[in-house]
Amino acid sequence: MTTPNNPAARTCPSCGSALTGPFCSSCGAGSGEIVCASCRQTSRAGSQFCAHCGAPFGAAARRPAAATRSPLAQVAPWILGGGLGVALIALLLRQPTPEAPGAAPTSAGPTQAGTPPDLSSLTPRERFIRLYDRVITAAQSGDQATVEQFTPMALAAYTMLEKIDADARYHLAMIQMHVGDLPGAQAQADTLIKLEPDHLFGYVIDAGVARFQNDEPRKKKAYEAIVARYEKETKSGKPEYAEHQAMLEQLLKSAKGN
Repeated sequence: MTTPNNPAARTCPSCGSALTGPFCSSCGAGSGEIVCASCRQTSRAGSQFCAHCGAPFGAAARRPAAATRSPLAQVAPWILGGGLGVALIALLLRQPTPEAPGAAPTSAGPTQAGTPPDLSSLTPRERFIRLYDRVITAAQSGDQATVEQFTPMALAAYTMLEKIDADARYHLAMIQMHVGDLPGAQAQADTLIKLEPDHLFGYVIDAGVARFQNDEPRKKKAYEAIVARYEKETKSGKPEYAEHQAMLEQLLKSAKGN
């Protein structure tokens, strides 16, 4: 699963000084990363979206919401409700092709772009998260072909989760925002707020969709909800808060400064 960068572990590639932003404060060299204006987390240079909060960068930030909606988003409900989801999962769970005698063992790490990862030994949640990571990584690098190839698989994997919790809805909404399915992401926010009105992720998603739609009043309202619930919720011990702690802390700062 994608994790926030650890600023303490990052060093300038030119002079070796500690690095906390897109440029080295000692020698001025670029870090090859960009900082999200919303959550202040870093992403790779050239990324179109922040992997931590979903905010768009550059041209994607200026693109009207209607233009970001891809044809894939229009068929997503059918994918989720029809038999294609089962077929896609069957494809993902197929056994790897036997290797030729003497061939080097394959790595368990990331597979070549466009190649479905071997998910046969993973739990339903692990399959969904693995595919989520593939989609988000591709979206960050502007690889739309990979995004469109793996998004239906991720959506199908979501339908096979044994439990749909707040964390799963958050990850699904992030995928939906990255492929332009803003109504789908908003539906996740609305459902989560209805089911768990104090959970932060419903308002995080709501604020993200509002950013894409340039809806400042709704974004402000979502930020106010986050600020009002933040202290109590983050002390509740929910594991998803620990996992996304850096994103939540930076989003709180943005909310208070909004």
